[in-house]
Amino acid sequence: MWATLQDQSFLLGAVLVTLVHATKFGELNLGNPVTGRYLALLPGAKVRDFVGPYAYHVALLAFLGVSLTAYYLACQLSPDILQGAASCLAM
Repeated sequence: MWATLQDQSFLLGAVLVTLVHATKFGELNLGNPVTGRYLALLPGAKVRDFVGPYAYHVALLAFLGVSLTAYYLACQLSPDILQGAASCLAM
């Protein structure tokens, strides 16, 4: 466990996952036909405009925590397990 957390490639991947997910968390989906109409009325709206700062930060931290946990668990899978899963799904 500690060896994975100290590996430079794992830490770089964790930083990239955090940056990409934090950026995507703040975006609104203008392509959604239901909410796109309402968001078109508010051209400069951001996610923070719809919730308070405390709720936004709690939700962001929870989202990033789950993302980093999933990334860590995915890094713990051995290549043999991934090859076995790929061969089962390819059938």
